[in-house]
Amino acid sequence: MTASVAPTGPLDGDPEFERDLAEMVGVLLAAAEDTDRADALPRSHFRALSELGLYGMVVRRDDGGLGLAPSEIRRVLRRIGSGCGATAFAFAQHHGTTGAVAATDNLGLRNRWLPRLVGGSLAGIAYAHVRRPGPPVLRAEPDPSGGGGWILDGEAPWVTSWGLAEVLGVAARSADGRLVWSLVPAEEGDGLSVAKRFELSVLGATATVALRFDRYRVGPDHLIDHTDFAAWADHDRHLAARPNPLCLGIGDRAIALLAEVAPERAAELAPAWEDLGRRAEEQAAAVDRRQADEAVVAAARAETVLATQQLTAALLAAVGGGGMERGHPAQRLHREAGFYVVQAQNAAGRKALLDEVVTRFQTVNTGSTSS
Repeated sequence: MTASVAPTGPLDGDPEFERDLAEMVGVLLAAAEDTDRADALPRSHFRALSELGLYGMVVRRDDGGLGLAPSEIRRVLRRIGSGCGATAFAFAQHHGTTGAVAATDNLGLRNRWLPRLVGGSLAGIAYAHVRRPGPPVLRAEPDPSGGGGWILDGEAPWVTSWGLAEVLGVAARSADGRLVWSLVPAEEGDGLSVAKRFELSVLGATATVALRFDRYRVGPDHLIDHTDFAAWADHDRHLAARPNPLCLGIGDRAIALLAEVAPERAAELAPAWEDLGRRAEEQAAAVDRRQADEAVVAAARAETVLATQQLTAALLAAVGGGGMERGHPAQRLHREAGFYVVQAQNAAGRKALLDEVVTRFQTVNTGSTSS
């Protein structure tokens, strides 16, 4: 696989990039079942992503990135998700940290780290905990020794790519209502340790851990930003409620495999799936414009999650008992679809999903009873 020139416009306008992207997804797909059983993601997968320049897809061209629009980024992530769910999930985390470093006013940090992150150094992110209600589990306080640094204390209970990522973007809350973001080397020592290594039923190769911060000092040279937590959380609720392109990628792969074993069924399902994908993108674009209704966005996400589960269940039904073997993609895709029931779930997302399940269950059962 050769690295292609970064696209000069929409990805649809660059056939070379499209061809290389399809080839790279094929490489991920060929290894997906082995990756599903592995303890860690193959570094070769990340090299393949780097060869396409995808480490910098959220970064402006002037800064060495691809400068893709949000819709294009979602489309690329959806394609990667159709190849290998574990690789896609870990790689998606990279862009939150990379985008934050690209936007920071800390020019020393930006100049030191942005070229590395764009060039192939993998970043993780630790911020899901700040979405939890109640007292913060990871706290930030100004360093009492002065100098503009911060002290982190507590736990980040869900961090992917441990042992693969070079740095982590870490979010912590301060007592005065700020959200403090810092760039932390992804290695144990000096107040940072692994509190737990998770054994997951799916995406286990993402090397997900809980991290313990024990009076961990972040110097000013590693401070990305500090912002008002309430304002950040207001927008983040919409971000968390968006349909996830990685989930859509699972559905795409299920349809493609179903077309091989039951083409007439795949043809019946494809139009509705395409319509659902369009609706999902419309809601994601509304979040981009900050013009979204949280409940409507969450409902679109619930639709995609349940539809993906149905597609993977249809694939399992079509392939029969062989689909339950660990080496068969049907069972892997079905487990990956289940992961997105809970991933990034907030109150609006949980309500929308449960509402949709109840509505579908009652509709089906009322109909069968009345008939």
